[in-house]
Amino acid sequence: MKLKVAPRKLKKNCIYCNCSFKKGDPYWKWRQVYKDDYIGNGKLLSWTENVCPRCKYKEEDRERRSRNLQERCQHPEHMIEIQYSYIPGEAVMHPDHYECRICRKWV
Repeated sequence: MKLKVAPRKLKKNCIYCNCSFKKGDPYWKWRQVYKDDYIGNGKLLSWTENVCPRCKYKEEDRERRSRNLQERCQHPEHMIEIQYSYIPGEAVMHPDHYECRICRKWV
């Protein structure tokens, strides 16, 4: 992502909160370009996403808090659930293991 300043009113809004960007507003621009061999005979496909600084800060803060919570997870009883998997060669599921919903570790 690159931090940019809007040179004029932009047509594309923030992908999270749909706020518009007028001249002089800072925003984060994420552009992805890739070659698609499956659909278009090797055509280049691309898209651009604009994010306002407020939404970017909220997303980074959410990730930081999630990492901290996962590091100090105590695996409370009400957050442990059974994970099921298929029996090989059959269409029946059976209980496989217990997993914490917070940190996704096997208990």
